[in-house]
Amino acid sequence: MQKQVYIYSLPSDAFYTTLERKLDNKKMKLHRIEDSERNNIKKLKQMLKCNKDILAKELENDTNVDGDEIKYVNWKINRIENLIERKQNRLSGIHKYKNQLKQVMSNRNKANRIKRLLERSNARVRVLNKMLSLFETTEIRKLNQSAIKESNKVSIFDSVLTRTLGIEENDLTDDVIVVNVYYIEILEDLIHSGFVNESGEKYIYFVSSASQIRNNKAMFIKESVWNKHKGSLMCGLSDEVINSKGGINQTKYQAYKSLSTTASVEWTDFNIDEVIVVDDLVTNVKDDVDYINRDTYKIDRIEDKELEFESTDGVGMILPDVAKGKNFQIRLPWIKGLLASYNFLEQAKTYGNTKVTDIWDREWDIEKDNIKIILTKSQMKMSNYYKSWEEYKQYFKDNNCQAAILNIEDDKEDIPDSRLNYQYLQSLVDVSDKELKELASDSIEEILKLGRDKDVMLDVMGAVEGNKNKNNFQKALYMYPELLRDPHAKETIKSKKDSLIKKAKAGKLKIKGKYTYIIPDLHDFTAWLFNGTREPLLGKDEVFCSLYDNGKVDIMRAPHLYREHGIKTNVVDNKRKEWFKTNAIYISNYSALSRLIQCDFDGDKVMVTQSSKFVEIAEQNMKNDDIVPLYYEMGKANPVKITGDNILKSLKKAYGENIGVISNQISKVWNTNDNLFILEWLTMKPLPTYIDSIIKVDNGRLVLNNGVSDDVIQKNIYKIENERVFKVNLRVLRYLCMENNFSIDFAKTGDKPTRPPKIDKEIKKYTKMKLPHLFFYAKDKAEDKVGAVNKSVVNRLQDIIPKKNIYFKKVVPDFDYRMLMSQPKVNLNKKITERYEELDKGKWKTIKELKGNEEIENGKKLNVYKFIRDELLKINDDPYRVADVLIKYLYNKKNSKYKTTLWESFGKEIVINLKRNLRKTKECAGCGTRIEKKNAKKYCDKCATKRKKASGRKTKAV
Repeated sequence: MQKQVYIYSLPSDAFYTTLERKLDNKKMKLHRIEDSERNNIKKLKQMLKCNKDILAKELENDTNVDGDEIKYVNWKINRIENLIERKQNRLSGIHKYKNQLKQVMSNRNKANRIKRLLERSNARVRVLNKMLSLFETTEIRKLNQSAIKESNKVSIFDSVLTRTLGIEENDLTDDVIVVNVYYIEILEDLIHSGFVNESGEKYIYFVSSASQIRNNKAMFIKESVWNKHKGSLMCGLSDEVINSKGGINQTKYQAYKSLSTTASVEWTDFNIDEVIVVDDLVTNVKDDVDYINRDTYKIDRIEDKELEFESTDGVGMILPDVAKGKNFQIRLPWIKGLLASYNFLEQAKTYGNTKVTDIWDREWDIEKDNIKIILTKSQMKMSNYYKSWEEYKQYFKDNNCQAAILNIEDDKEDIPDSRLNYQYLQSLVDVSDKELKELASDSIEEILKLGRDKDVMLDVMGAVEGNKNKNNFQKALYMYPELLRDPHAKETIKSKKDSLIKKAKAGKLKIKGKYTYIIPDLHDFTAWLFNGTREPLLGKDEVFCSLYDNGKVDIMRAPHLYREHGIKTNVVDNKRKEWFKTNAIYISNYSALSRLIQCDFDGDKVMVTQSSKFVEIAEQNMKNDDIVPLYYEMGKANPVKITGDNILKSLKKAYGENIGVISNQISKVWNTNDNLFILEWLTMKPLPTYIDSIIKVDNGRLVLNNGVSDDVIQKNIYKIENERVFKVNLRVLRYLCMENNFSIDFAKTGDKPTRPPKIDKEIKKYTKMKLPHLFFYAKDKAEDKVGAVNKSVVNRLQDIIPKKNIYFKKVVPDFDYRMLMSQPKVNLNKKITERYEELDKGKWKTIKELKGNEEIENGKKLNVYKFIRDELLKINDDPYRVADVLIKYLYNKKNSKYKTTLWESFGKEIVINLKRNLRKTKECAGCGTRIEKKNAKKYCDKCATKRKKASGRKTKAV
C-alpha cells in the first residue's frame, strides 16, 4: 500500500476576512510583546532576589555597614520593584486587549455587547468599532489564494475516496481540502455555508475521520465533485433519507462516512452477489468484575456477574480459497471490519444444512447461492436504513461502488518479533532488578552488537525480508549489504543506536512477541448459525495461536492503561488445527478477555508473547492484586437529524476531548513514588523483621518510620524473593480508566460522570504531579517537564540499558558506488549539484512548517522530497541522468555522510540500477567481494592468487 496522492491541508486563517486578518495580526503581535514582557519580569525578579540576598548577607556579616551603602541597595531594590510593577501593569493591559480582540473575533453574533465593551477600551481598540458592521455580512467565506502553497501540501495514501474521484498516483488535487480548525467560529461558517476558491468553485463539508477529529481537522469537497460521486460514496443513501428514518448519532455518522478515506487497495474481483449479512453471536459469560458506580465511584467486587458479549463484534467469515488463507480488513460503503479466513461451508455440511437467514429474515442456501462471504450485522453500520440486502446490492451495483482491502495478514515467517511499550511494562510493579535485566537482555545484546554484526545492523535498518514496506534505501541494503560500508549508512546506524537506547529506556524492550489479529471461536459461531447449537473448540482459559507452542501466553492490546495482561493457555492440537488455519490468535467466546484488554474483532491486533520470564512476571502481578475486568454502565445517545448545527455540536464535543491527557495521568499514578514506598496495607502478616524495622502500620496503611530514607527501604525490599510488601493505588487507576473510556465515547453519547469531591481530591494528588521521568525518552518531553528518576519499573531501565560508543568492524566487503548508477562515466553537472545543495539545505524550513500535520505524524512521506525531485528534473528531465550525477557527486567527490534527500528523491531509479548491475555480478567464493559473473570464475583475483600460492606450497611439500 505505497500509492499516494497530494492534497492541501490549510489552516483556518486561510478563510479569514480582511478584518479578521488584521485582528489576528494584532493579536499575534501582542502575544510576542506579552512573551517578551514576561521574560523581562522574570529577569527583574531574579535581580530583585539577588539584591535582597546581598543586603541580607551584608547586614548579617558586618554590623558596621555603611549607611549610604544600605541606602544604595535599598534604592536599587525599590527601583526594581517599581519596574516590575510597571511591567506587570503593561502585561495586564496587553492581556486585556488580547482578550478584547479575541472576543471581537469569536462573538460575531454579539455585536452590541462587543460595541459596549470596546467603548470602554482604550483608543487603539475603538477604531475597530467602525468595522463591526462587516461581521454582519452573510457572504460565503473565500479561500485566500496565498494559502495554496508548497508547505500546505500533504500526501495521503490511496483510498476508496481518491480512486472514486479518479485521482492518479502522485497527482495533486484540490477536489478535497483538509481544514485545520483553530477557531470554531470559522468552522461554523464553513459547515453551514461552505466556502469558495478563487475560481468561484464551492466547497461543502464532507467528513471528519477519527484521526482528523483527534487533530481538530475537517475535510471539505467540491460541491460539483460531491454531486457527481455521492451515489458511489453513500451507496444510494442521502442525508434526507437518513433523516426520514429518524436520523443518526452524528459522531457515528462521521466515522461511517469516513470509511472511504481509509488507506486501502481496490478489491478488483469482489462480487457483491457472493455476500450475505447475518446476526451476531451473543454469549452470556459469568465472571468476576470490579464494578464502579458511576455516580459515587464506589468500587465493589461482584463475583460471577453475568455479562453479555457480542462474540462476533466486527468480524465476518470468508472461505479460505477466496481469501487465499489470509485474514484481512475490508471497507465497503457503510461496512467495515475483519474478514477471517474460515471454511464455514465445510462445517455447515457436517450438519446436513447449508441454509441460513440474513438480518432481514431472508433465507439463503450458501452452497446453491454460491455464498463465499458471511458478514455480521455489527459490520454493516447502516443496515437499519436499507429495506433488504437486495436493496443494498442494487445500490452498490447501480452506483459502481467499490470494495477495498487493507492490512492483509503476513505469512508466518514474515511476522517480526515486536517490542514492549512503556504501558505494558509500567503496570508490572513487582519486578526485581534481576528480572528486569533478563527482560532487557535482548535489547542490550542488540545495542552492543551494532557495528559488529551484519545481521543485527540490517535488522535495525529494516533491510530484512519480513519488512514488507521497505523504503528504497532499505531495498538497496537488502540486495547489496555492502552498502553498510557507506558513510551514510554508518551515520544512520549511529542514529539508530541512539534511538534504540532511547526506546529501551522508555520501555520498548525487544521481546519474543508478535502482533497478530484476535478472532473469536468461529467454530462455535458457525455451529450456532447452521445447527442452532453451541460447539466451542476453546474453553474459558484457552486460546489457539499457531505462532506458538502449547503453554501459557500473555495477550496485550494497546492502549494498555489498567493492568491488562491476558494470561491464557495456548492449546495447539490437530482438532483445532483442522479449523483454525491462520496466524491469528483465536479466543474463547466464554471468556471475559475482550473486556479485560478492551478489544473487539474488527481488525484489532494484539501482542502475544510466550516469553517464559515475561509471562511469569505478568501472571504474578495479576495474581498479586487479584485483577479482574472493570465494569461500569455507560450511556447511549439518541439519534438526531443530520443538520449543520448537529454536526457542529458533535465536532465541538469531539474536539474538546483529549484522551492522551488521561492516559498520561494514569502513567503518573503507575510511576509515583507512593507506589513503591507509602502504599496500601497488604495481607502479609507478620512482616519480615527487617521490613518491620523501617515501616509501621498506621490505620491500616504502611508508613515510613521517621528518619528512614526511600533508598534504605528500596534496598531492603529487594531482599524479598517471593513476597510483595507494597502495591500501587489501583483504586485511582480504576477511576481514571473508567473516565478515559467515558471520554472516548463522549462525542457519541454526551455522557460523562462527575467526580465526587473526595474522589476528585484523591485523584488530583497524583495528576498534579509532573509527568514520569520515562516521558523524557518515550515522548521527548523536556527535562524540566518530567519528574525525577525514581525506582518505578520503567525508570529503573536507565541504570540497566548501556550507552556505549559504536565501533564498526568490517563485516561486509567494500562497496562500489558505481553499482548504484546507470552510466558510471557520467560527467558532473554544476547546475544540478548546486541546486541540489540549495534544496537540501532549505528542506528543513519546509519540514518545520509541516510539523504537526497528522499526515506526517502518521509516517506518510513528506511532500518536500517530491518537490525537490520536480525542481531538479526541471534542469534535466531524465531522472536516471540526474540520479547518476548526484551519486557521483555525493559518493565520490563529496563522500557525504548525509544522503537522505538523494534516496528519498531518486531512490526508485537507484534501486532499478542496482538490480540491473547485480545481475552482472556474483560473490567471490572466498571473501564475498563482488566479481564479474563468468561461468568458470569463482574467486576474485586476490583470493585466486592466495589459492594458487597455497596449492603450490602443497605441491612442493609432496
